[in-house]
Amino acid sequence: MPPPLSDGTAITVTVGWAVSIIALLMALASSSGVLLYQVSELRKETARLAVQQQASERAIIELTVTLRTKGLIAP
Repeated sequence: MPPPLSDGTAITVTVGWAVSIIALLMALASSSGVLLYQVSELRKETARLAVQQQASERAIIELTVTLRTKGLIAP
């Protein structure tokens, strides 16, 4: 059986564990914050790409109509 810990050693070990746990929680919170930021940026980029895709589709349709009216492509 190991010898009993002194009160000073017990407090030091407890404070050490508390500091380690707090550091891990802070790191986890920081990582979560970064991930939330990245997700919000991805949502913005997705919305921007959706708008760009719609504009491209409209441009293709307009070009196709124009080429058909000029008789350059078959209907």
